[in-house]
Amino acid sequence: MYRFSFHCPLLALSLGLVSHGVSAALQPMAEAPLASDTELHCHFNRDASTDCTTTQHYTILKPNGREMLSRIDFDYSEGDTFEVISAQSTQPGAKPVALDAAQIDTRTAPNPDQGFSRYKQTSLAFPNLRVGTQIRYTVRERRAAKPLVTQFHYAIMFGPSAFRRDHVKARFTAERPIQWRSELFDGFKVTASANGKTLDVVQKKPTYLNYINESSSAALQRIPRLEVGSALERQAYFGDFAQRYNQILGANLPAQAAAAVAAARNLAPAQQVEALMQHINDHYRYLGDWRATERGYVPFNLAEIEQHGYGDCKDLAILLTAMLKASGIKAETAWVSRGDVAFSLLIPGTNAANHAIVRAEVDGQVWWLDPTNPVFAPGQTMPDIQDRWVLVNDAQGQV
Repeated sequence: MYRFSFHCPLLALSLGLVSHGVSAALQPMAEAPLASDTELHCHFNRDASTDCTTTQHYTILKPNGREMLSRIDFDYSEGDTFEVISAQSTQPGAKPVALDAAQIDTRTAPNPDQGFSRYKQTSLAFPNLRVGTQIRYTVRERRAAKPLVTQFHYAIMFGPSAFRRDHVKARFTAERPIQWRSELFDGFKVTASANGKTLDVVQKKPTYLNYINESSSAALQRIPRLEVGSALERQAYFGDFAQRYNQILGANLPAQAAAAVAAARNLAPAQQVEALMQHINDHYRYLGDWRATERGYVPFNLAEIEQHGYGDCKDLAILLTAMLKASGIKAETAWVSRGDVAFSLLIPGTNAANHAIVRAEVDGQVWWLDPTNPVFAPGQTMPDIQDRWVLVNDAQGQV
């Protein structure tokens, strides 16, 4: 199903690349297994926390639509709050029946493959689904502001989906004027209030965008999307992070990192980079750890990273940056959207990037280094970060 998302990430199958005799085709609207009606209201608070209420109404049109609604999951951070306001199902020709409390389950969400999280998961299980059944629920979520986040940034994306979108209505309100930018959004009417603190979004007509026989390696490079934020300048979103990263980089290298830098000191710059990338690959594993705190974009400090022996992208990127700088190689941390497809940068907010890397200047050339990638080829940029925008934090904290 399509979803309203805080956070990028973001790929939808489509007919971008077709191979091995596969010919993707746009699926007719009459074949849609589900119809959806969505209402969303999000309020952005002064402290950058967000309150969102979503009402979703589905109608099962085809037998395979039942399977898509067998269980509906909602994941949210331990520091956030989530509430099911109402949930009901209506059989053809019958009256609505409220979902029994036993069909609503909340538990700790599974950890990601490479890391620890503190997410919760609430699931709704609607019984007796058949063609013609309608289900409706309203949920409310409060998302706390992440550390050092002072601006709000929110994105709506509509990629290919098995759901026919009959109606979409969204309202955004804030304590300060809302900035917005969109792409391929002609199918929607966007109306801003006179004071700029309310933005209404309404889909103009029912829409069904889904493809069949698409290649497994295909993806749409452009989809209808809208982003809202409290600013349009990258410094407003990332300036505080840039200062914090530079504070971390100002500390002395921990013992193992310092020894690796010393061991490579007499090598040529390109060989130094190779040796330091190899050191991180040998001594650290990629693992995200959000058990102690919701760190958001903020890395552990250098001593903590070495003590752990692991880190996520921002941890390993800042450690590599510190080691390169100690070697006399100009290096800066950077934020990018990693993946097969990177959408254009509408608003340079905190939901635009999903990955941290390193920009290094080696023998007069710029190298983009990803210490979380087990593959390293000197001077070559890995495919999942090629040909896209990047936000770079310089030594003065300018992005």
